[in-house]
Amino acid sequence: LQPLGVDGTIFHPSRADRSLRDALGVGDETRLLIFAGRMAREKEIPLLLRVLAELGSPYHLVLVGGEKHEALAPNVTRLPYEQDPLRLARLLASSDALIHAGRHETFGMILVEAMASGLPVIAVRSGAVTEIVEDDIGRIATPDDARSLADAVRSIFAGDRVAMGLRARARAER
Repeated sequence: LQPLGVDGTIFHPSRADRSLRDALGVGDETRLLIFAGRMAREKEIPLLLRVLAELGSPYHLVLVGGEKHEALAPNVTRLPYEQDPLRLARLLASSDALIHAGRHETFGMILVEAMASGLPVIAVRSGAVTEIVEDDIGRIATPDDARSLADAVRSIFAGDRVAMGLRARARAER
């Protein structure tokens, strides 16, 4: 058995960069969610769009993995796929939480990369996700349920999101 992991020197909270918010045209009051991965059907991108429609302002989602930079909704921006781990780490650390709606994750490397970057994680019950994401570092929602995901997001921001992110980082380090 060989556990999977990430490089904690690359995926680190110190990579946070204010310029991401500036480039998106969002302020500090915006609750910045991020998804990074392939734009494949199993990643449930349409579900994420429904979640953001339900959440509305002050939430904004950055979808990393498209072909170009484009606005998909007033509070959703798609960015190109990021192959460079340092640039991906910057995007993660510059966000407030990771959201992932995919129901077919066997491991979910992006979850651990986000945790190492100091982010709480919102994901759906599937595969190894429930072994990675515990209540002290994130929230598990019901698969294919926009309301459950939106409630999970709200729950993160109703609590101490920063402390949750610190615990997520400590878990990734372990």
